[in-house]
Amino acid sequence: MKRIPLLFLALALTIPLSAQSVGNAVTYVSRLRAVVDGPDVKLFWKDSGLPNASYVIYRYSEEITADNLASATRLGVVPSGRESYIDTPPDAKSYYYAVFAQDSSGRLYDLFIPFRNVTTMGVAAALPASAAVRYAEVTDLAARRAGDEVILTFHSSKPDRQLVVYRNTSPIQSVNELLGSVSVGLIPSSQSEFKDSPIAGIPYYYAIVDAQMLATGSVSLALGANATRNPVEIPLSTSTIGESEFAGKRLRPLPFLVITPGGGSAPELASPGALAPAAKSLTPAAQSAVDSLLGSLPPQAAKPLAPVLLDVDKAPSPNAGGDEQALLAILSGPFAAKDWASAQRGLKNYLAIRRSRDLELRARFYLGQCYYFEGDFRRSFMEFLLAEDSFYTAVQPWIASIFEKLHSAGEATDERTTG
Repeated sequence: MKRIPLLFLALALTIPLSAQSVGNAVTYVSRLRAVVDGPDVKLFWKDSGLPNASYVIYRYSEEITADNLASATRLGVVPSGRESYIDTPPDAKSYYYAVFAQDSSGRLYDLFIPFRNVTTMGVAAALPASAAVRYAEVTDLAARRAGDEVILTFHSSKPDRQLVVYRNTSPIQSVNELLGSVSVGLIPSSQSEFKDSPIAGIPYYYAIVDAQMLATGSVSLALGANATRNPVEIPLSTSTIGESEFAGKRLRPLPFLVITPGGGSAPELASPGALAPAAKSLTPAAQSAVDSLLGSLPPQAAKPLAPVLLDVDKAPSPNAGGDEQALLAILSGPFAAKDWASAQRGLKNYLAIRRSRDLELRARFYLGQCYYFEGDFRRSFMEFLLAEDSFYTAVQPWIASIFEKLHSAGEATDERTTG
């Protein structure tokens, strides 16, 4: 029997039974989805069971609720059986939609059920080329060092937009390189300067783009315009490695390892394990004792792990904002369907835009699971490591399983090499 996601079950329990049906007929549509097709947004749904019903479509700049329905735009009415509607929004802003059943007397059954008759993620139609000037165009981006900070200066063609600042260790010339960059700031386009405090000793490149361009996928990047052509680096020094910050926190502080570019007296390590102690074999008596102890333990079969939701995502708040709703949509969609490739893409795109610390770590916890079930245990480990401090108990079984799988893979490699 197919299991119903907890999110849908919780939502269903909040709807009064008397409002869900007329006689035996369900009064709300289901499976509402919005698909962008160029300048159009195509809506699809499954009709309700209400006899002689028609369906009213609404559009609004926020998720549609009982509080803002009066402010939403009523787009039109379609008859029963059509189960679709094409909207051409007036601009490239993100919009939300709702479809409500209406009986033959004109009564509107305005129930608000996320993922059924109300969309929870905004969609933005692609602008025609002639309308692309609505975005803020960033030019003359330059980066310079000022002490322990990097100062970015630039010009924006529009003062009423939002800009995203990205940083990378290589030039940012394509959308893929942008998605692989770190978002370091979300700023109004009325600014002409931004300060960043990157890690010292690493050369960085920067790019600044209109935040709305990311939602439509029509990002334009040009070196010397909105992406820096040359890197800028904060040099290593006693201040940038934090000596003054850590000194004094121990009664007898450990010595600092200062690595300076261009030589120095530090010895070069022959291999990553050069400082590790040499392996030693146990004496026959000790080995016999260890074998005896291990032999007395019952065999422990590794339990396969199943996808896990954090408690906060099992029963989300009905007042969750748009960023949280976007994450929940991924969890209830490809993640719940175990479509790991699609869920991974969705989570990586979600993390490409600056989120709150809590939402970022929740997304990384789920991205770690996607990598795990795809067999990419090293990337999975890195994602779980980032989420460990906030979700320690939930992360530990995954890290333990990854260690076991990497260890087993190493043993198999050793056997093939020696065999």
